[in-house]
Amino acid sequence: MQPLILTGWAGDDWRPIADVTVPLMQRYAARHWLRFATCDLTSSRPASWMKLPAILASLREADCVVWIDADVVIEDGTANIMDDVPASCWQAMVEHVTPSGHVPNCGVWVVRGAMEDTLRQAWDSGSHVHHPWWEQAAVLELMGYRVDGAHATLDTPTTLYERTAFLRATWNDHPQDANRDAHVRFRHCTGYADRLSAVREAAERATWASM
Repeated sequence: MQPLILTGWAGDDWRPIADVTVPLMQRYAARHWLRFATCDLTSSRPASWMKLPAILASLREADCVVWIDADVVIEDGTANIMDDVPASCWQAMVEHVTPSGHVPNCGVWVVRGAMEDTLRQAWDSGSHVHHPWWEQAAVLELMGYRVDGAHATLDTPTTLYERTAFLRATWNDHPQDANRDAHVRFRHCTGYADRLSAVREAAERATWASM
């Protein structure tokens, strides 16, 4: 089955952002023969948590889901992210080096069917529901990281950690990452004072979409 690109958001505040980023994701999916879908993350839990059941549901129809947060702008869509994902891994993500430690980021997150139990464990743990990293904090702990407040340190790597592929920073550019790549493919517009303006500026650089 073709991998599925999945994104979602909750609330009217995110609609203007999605109006910019989603068309780029759709073009990217079409360019690389990937499927594409969106989902509503509105729930009693913080919206970011809802990507877990959304991904689980999608794994019933796809053997691989590429989750992309709605505030990620695909600036350069000429390369297929799946070409950088080893077949043997369960998940793939970028690990940022920040003042908060070494932090794997679920904002661009390649998830295979082998992750179903992990997604359920993270959801059922009930921990970090209102943590500033939300579901990401729970996933990090399952990988063997110690999460102290808004700081992560790799403590005891688990099987999940060993089956994780760490992608180049180009696939999830973060403004606080010490290892930022000069060539940005996916720009994650988080941590900006004006997120919508950052999204629009990044989208203006996405000339690949008009090729």
